[in-house]
Amino acid sequence: MPTRTTLAVVAGVTLAAAAILPTTTAQAAQAGSSCTSVTVRQRVAVHYDPNFTSRVVRSAPKGEHDTVCLVAIGRGEQYTACGRRGWDWDLVRGGYIPDVCATPIP
Repeated sequence: MPTRTTLAVVAGVTLAAAAILPTTTAQAAQAGSSCTSVTVRQRVAVHYDPNFTSRVVRSAPKGEHDTVCLVAIGRGEQYTACGRRGWDWDLVRGGYIPDVCATPIP
């Protein structure tokens, strides 16, 4: 008898979670209000990891529009990029760019 009760509880929790949680990345992006649209201020290298010593994956041209849903908070040394100083990195298509090189789109 306890096994049936446990299975019923697990099934109920699973169904409740499926109804509440988004099932796809697109739904998660729409549900998350923390995502912002940005435009790249000037041509900048897109890095594999959020630091300047990591390999460069590609180059983001000036004016490229991206959606940023994750910001890597910088805990180390302050950097200078795109004519500004900063610590944080934005995750864009393909890798990370310094957040000072991206301007939020209102």
